[in-house]
Amino acid sequence: QLSTLPPEIVKLQNLTSLDLSNNQLTQFPKALLDLNLEVKWDKKWYEEGIYVKDNPFQTPPVEIVQQGRQAIIDYYASVRLLNESTVKQLEQRIGRKLEKLDEVKYDSVGYVQNEYDEITELSLYDCGLKDLPPEIGELQNLTVLYLWKNQLSHLPPEIGKLQNLTSLSLYKNQLSTLPPEIGKLQNLTQLDLGFNQLSNLPPEIGQLQNLTILELYHNQLSDLPPEIGQLQKLNELKLHYNQLSKFPKALLNLNLVVSIDSYVGIYVKDNPFQTPPVEIVQQGRQAIIDYYASVRLLNESTVKQLEQRIGRKLEKLDEVKYDSVGYVQNEYDEITELSLYDCGLKDLPPEIGELQNLTVLYLWKNQLSHLPPEIGKLQNLTSLSLYKNQLSTLPPEIGQLQNLTSLDLDNNQLSHLPPEMGQLQNLTYFNLDNNQLSDLPPEIVKLQPIIK
Repeated sequence: QLSTLPPEIVKLQNLTSLDLSNNQLTQFPKALLDLNLEVKWDKKWYEEGIYVKDNPFQTPPVEIVQQGRQAIIDYYASVRLLNESTVKQLEQRIGRKLEKLDEVKYDSVGYVQNEYDEITELSLYDCGLKDLPPEIGELQNLTVLYLWKNQLSHLPPEIGKLQNLTSLSLYKNQLSTLPPEIGKLQNLTQLDLGFNQLSNLPPEIGQLQNLTILELYHNQLSDLPPEIGQLQKLNELKLHYNQLSKFPKALLNLNLVVSIDSYVGIYVKDNPFQTPPVEIVQQGRQAIIDYYASVRLLNESTVKQLEQRIGRKLEKLDEVKYDSVGYVQNEYDEITELSLYDCGLKDLPPEIGELQNLTVLYLWKNQLSHLPPEIGKLQNLTSLSLYKNQLSTLPPEIGQLQNLTSLDLDNNQLSHLPPEMGQLQNLTYFNLDNNQLSDLPPEIVKLQPIIK
């Protein structure tokens, strides 16, 4: 089950036959070329040579090894030239020479080569590097790549070719996105993306199944892809100093402690959490689990209240339309869209105010004569349609819906409007057709350009 051979094997200069068949060699040992013996795939007992049948060669590929000694020599010569060419490309980009080192560190400017002339480690510290040349993908034997303190705003797709990487550090660059090809680096155990400008991550991040440390601190992340919950080997996830307003529910699948005070498990200090509130997140993982369980129960209770009012079941949908009877839930079990079309609804229960993550509320063709004050709690609403109801008044709390961009009050019985509606500064569509209005309060007149 040999997977490698010691370089000292070259000292066996009197060898005429060496049988290495049926082992686990993935790289053809370069030292064997110095024995000046032909390399053969199939063994013949009366011939001299090195027999290597049934080894899982990758360097060179099996088809090269099968062609014999000269093909292997040519392959390693091409590798050396390719590595030299890539080093020159990088040297031109950074305007300085790369040193050949025994080991790279975060603050090195240089590389490590193995006995096969393959570059296995590379560090470019504070080199003013603005982009990586596509040729970086040719360094397919890299296991370590440190690019601390550069000016990279993106990575080339060819980064996905570096499938032997175990450690990749891009600390303190200017990355705003990551290519989906990052998901091909499935041998990565450490990935440092701290101090960048990332606002999102590609879902392919979930393919990095061997990650144990993922550092995302000091970015602009407002959400994480659900696929991050697939990183079951993670034991450190640093998310401090981001823009997370919701604790990503997928992180609860990682079974790690959640901390604001210490660098353990999932570290989330200085994120503007609203869901759950910061004081819940501070209590840790179980408190967050309990919070989301309570949200689910609250939403279920409100749905049941509405079902009782309209005497029919609400469907869970992918998207609501004006003529839907149902709702949309997000990954946090929060109801984000609700439509009750032609349901004979005479009043909204006060519990509607508990659906504080609603962004869309359609109540076309009902019999509503008023709205409960709790409507003002729906401060994430962007679209509210009350077309063809029997509204004669609106509560002043409607002025609290300051994220509204669309408000449809067509075909009601409104004779006046509360002045608080002048606070709806984000409205771009405001329909008051077919009501009984004789004038508008001064506070609303300033919305005149968008009133229909």
